[in-house]
Amino acid sequence: METLNRLKTIFNRYKLAFRTLNEEDLEIGGGNNIKFIRFYYLYLPFTIGAGITIIGLLVDFELFKFCGIPFLVYAVYGFGQVSNARKNNLNTTIIRNGEIRISMNQVVTTLNSKYIKNYEIKLEQLDDELYKGQLQIEDTENRKYVLLTFIDNNESILNDNLNFLNLFIQTKMNTIP
Repeated sequence: METLNRLKTIFNRYKLAFRTLNEEDLEIGGGNNIKFIRFYYLYLPFTIGAGITIIGLLVDFELFKFCGIPFLVYAVYGFGQVSNARKNNLNTTIIRNGEIRISMNQVVTTLNSKYIKNYEIKLEQLDDELYKGQLQIEDTENRKYVLLTFIDNNESILNDNLNFLNLFIQTKMNTIP
């Protein structure tokens, strides 16, 4: 139960859809849970900002015109957030005991524990405040598969979350070193 709560916290932080298929299996990504995100980050601020700006133009009140600009800027920021959420949820990974099924670009790959050679966490600093972390697996034929990609402004939290997910997946795959 504690593990499930930690998984929920991690996936919600990165706006990644997930669901438990039964008590043992977990599906990551592939969800269409971005409607609320789209409303909160994009539609609502754009509507408020455009409305305030239009009213300001109609009544010719300078201060009112400028009050709508922060909402419009936030809507542009929201567009980026919605785009990231959509990208994170395009691919689907199903984790079962001893098996991972990865669906990327309509190609399904199933790996079991005897075909997984290595688990790897990659951290990369994107700019002064943003870090990108990936959890990858490598099969016995040296092909790499990206299971998860997260972007965060806190390197320590990003690293902790990826390490937790790595340990969780290795436990499910029965491949803990």
